[in-house]
Amino acid sequence: MNRIDVFHIYDERQNQTFTEYVVRSGDTLYKIALQHGVTVNDLINANALISSLIYPNQIIVIPQKGKFGAVYFEEYVIQTNDTLESIAENVGIPIDEIVRYNDISKLILAENQIIFIPRTYNRYTVQPGDTIESILANTNMTAMELLTANKDIWLAPGVTINVY
Repeated sequence: MNRIDVFHIYDERQNQTFTEYVVRSGDTLYKIALQHGVTVNDLINANALISSLIYPNQIIVIPQKGKFGAVYFEEYVIQTNDTLESIAENVGIPIDEIVRYNDISKLILAENQIIFIPRTYNRYTVQPGDTIESILANTNMTAMELLTANKDIWLAPGVTINVY
């Protein structure tokens, strides 16, 4: 499975977490809202939009409800005879999470179709003596995955980072 990162940003003033999302060709506010469990009005308000017009490569924020933390997505390629139940059991998440993060109107479970499986990063506090190499070895992450998961975080003892 491939990983697709979605970063969560915490705004202490509003006590809310936001996800940065890059608009893709064919996206609509309705589709994005459905995939992320928010309303179109939530998206309009969070981004101070004056219309529902969005365009590819535009970065928008998606308000999140729930605990602070980052989520990444793994791509799952549908195999012959897959069902929502078998996929959910295989990847270890409830069916409603699969439905929540995928466009249900296009979810036909056709062979080679890609769906997104949400995963929550584990948290790790960097210890004295840790090196990038030791963190990578202990987490089975690549350097790019570690960097992407911890954008704008300086690795130093006592700092808590996102890991797999």
